[in-house]
Amino acid sequence: MKINNKNCCENFKKKSSKKQRKYISEEVKKEIVFKEKQSKFTIKNYGEKTIYKITVDGGFIKENNIKKCDFVFIVCEKNDFYFLELKGANIRKAYEQIKSTIDFFIKKIEKIEKKNIFAIIVCSKKVTNVDLINKKLKRNFLKIGKRLSFCKSKNFIIFD
Repeated sequence: MKINNKNCCENFKKKSSKKQRKYISEEVKKEIVFKEKQSKFTIKNYGEKTIYKITVDGGFIKENNIKKCDFVFIVCEKNDFYFLELKGANIRKAYEQIKSTIDFFIKKIEKIEKKNIFAIIVCSKKVTNVDLINKKLKRNFLKIGKRLSFCKSKNFIIFD
């Protein structure tokens, strides 16, 4: 059953445990910032859409044996889930963390349609063989989601 608009986010929050809910924040701001170590990623939310920001690593997913990305954000209006990893240079590890987090969300929390799954890997350092690695990972990602993007630290995505 597909849930529309903000109900997607509310439903997600209801399915989360009380402890997990502490790591979910509802953001309706023009700029939403994600930071970890030297990496930073910003959403320019000019349309002030409702976005759920979820701190995953060290927060929403506590299990140490599960690889996890740093953040997930949900654009409630579109039911789109963005899995975000702020990484130095190890793109393959970042990809595995995102893939594992997607699997966790689908199995434990929410049925997410493939067309609503996006991933972003933010690199703060220079990566060698980046084009070859990116092509392979993007091709693999199409099996589980719609689009995998790579960017340098401090880049942003715009929602209007």
